[in-house]
Amino acid sequence: MVEMHFWTLGALYEPYYSYPRTIVTKFTLLASLLDDFYDNYCCTTEESTIFTTAIERWDERTTEEFPAHLKPLLISILDTTNKIEEELKLQKNRHAEVVKKLVICTAKFYHAEVNWRDEYYVPTTVDEHLQKSLRSSVCMQIIIAVLISLRYGTTTREEDVNWAFSFPKLMRGVSAVGRVGNDIMSHEREQASEHVVSTVQTCMKQYGVTAEQANEKLKVVIEEAWMDIVEEYLNQKRPMEFLEKSVDVARTMDFFYKRDDAYTLSLSIKDTITSMYVNPCDL
Repeated sequence: MVEMHFWTLGALYEPYYSYPRTIVTKFTLLASLLDDFYDNYCCTTEESTIFTTAIERWDERTTEEFPAHLKPLLISILDTTNKIEEELKLQKNRHAEVVKKLVICTAKFYHAEVNWRDEYYVPTTVDEHLQKSLRSSVCMQIIIAVLISLRYGTTTREEDVNWAFSFPKLMRGVSAVGRVGNDIMSHEREQASEHVVSTVQTCMKQYGVTAEQANEKLKVVIEEAWMDIVEEYLNQKRPMEFLEKSVDVARTMDFFYKRDDAYTLSLSIKDTITSMYVNPCDL
């Protein structure tokens, strides 16, 4: 939970964004639970299909014939999301129902990767891999959560929300920074268990290179993603506040995966978190 709030703090650091930080942290928690279910705890294809269908229907009554071990997770996700939506509506947020859509999208994107894992499929190119895996990085969803929470959603335009959902170049760029950076740092640890193939494996297959050489090639992908982010920022076709927050999400991803998988192995950022939360006066 602390790491999730710290992650959110990277994009919503202003003191007056306390409430948006709470909302985005809650959403990040839901995304983390879904990630663990679909990935780290190796649900079967059948379980993944049943669970995703239930999420899409958004009806607790579907749990009547639901696998018993999945009921608590489903009910928790539905209840928590409904409460977030209710809180936003009390704040007169015009986009409160978008949170439910974000959770459904996240579940569907994770589900799409399960077949890769179970079929031991390795995409032939990094581009093919990223067409699917960029969306499961959850960067787009986090940015939209930030967007609708700003100023309690009273001034955010619906056209900007719809634009973000279309997964434009800016969203793809931020997602590439998060996805590829994560894969580089977590590849060795994650492939020690049953896991969906990473962009590192795909790059090794595409070019016939070692993991170390693949990492160097993928760092170029990250640099190109930053170029796309900067280009979209400078074009200023969207509200500046939204553009700035998108860049901040990318910066946060870069920080977490620059030298390690600091989200999973958070001991590496213990001193930073301590200075922010425990001893802020020492800053």
